[in-house]
Amino acid sequence: MKKVLIKVLRTHPKKGNQFWQSFEYDGNRDVPVSFILDEINSREIMIDTNLDIATPILWDCSCRQGNCGTCAMVISHFPRLACSTILSDVLINGECEIRPLTKFPIIADLKVDRTVIVEGLKDMRLWLESEEKLDKYGLDSQYEISKCMACGCCLEACPNYSGDEDFVGAMSTNLSYKNYTQEKDPEYVKGLKKKYKKKFFNGCSKSLICEKVCPVGIPTETDMSDMNSLSVWRIWQKK
Repeated sequence: MKKVLIKVLRTHPKKGNQFWQSFEYDGNRDVPVSFILDEINSREIMIDTNLDIATPILWDCSCRQGNCGTCAMVISHFPRLACSTILSDVLINGECEIRPLTKFPIIADLKVDRTVIVEGLKDMRLWLESEEKLDKYGLDSQYEISKCMACGCCLEACPNYSGDEDFVGAMSTNLSYKNYTQEKDPEYVKGLKKKYKKKFFNGCSKSLICEKVCPVGIPTETDMSDMNSLSVWRIWQKK
């Protein structure tokens, strides 16, 4: 079997300089990209294609089952989870290119700081202030939204998200709809409407790439439409 080329964009943790480093892999291709990174790092002596000795590639992982989202990275030009992306599915002319998410500060190699995600959710107060109310007819939708891992794939792909503006991205519309339908406190709901319009609706161009790249398939377009009808359009009608 012909060897596969694994190209990794690396960043020195202290110097901050970036460089591409390539490694050959000649094993099973029907394995997750996370397995490939482990295999390269476990080599007794890591040698790149230039015959230089390399240091272990730094990257984040936790569950390795597609449930935590920490291994999100850009694999073959597309944001994905390394643990649920099969190498054979992302090879382009015998190569697999891996780089860190670009919308977040890089810590080192494939590790990024996604604190901005948490801060955005805190700014919108996306938690329940009172005991939840549940409608059995909406449980399926609530369950789908609850799958969100805050991995950042939707933000990476979004043409409107930069991380340094008011727009907080697709996670906010999904969680806003979930909280809007569950929250009993009318003041919280009123505040959520205003935050949603300012932090999401006003900045979204409806490209819907967020739904396409979501590793767990959250129906963002449906949630967005429902939240708009509950929040934005009703606000306008009162004017």
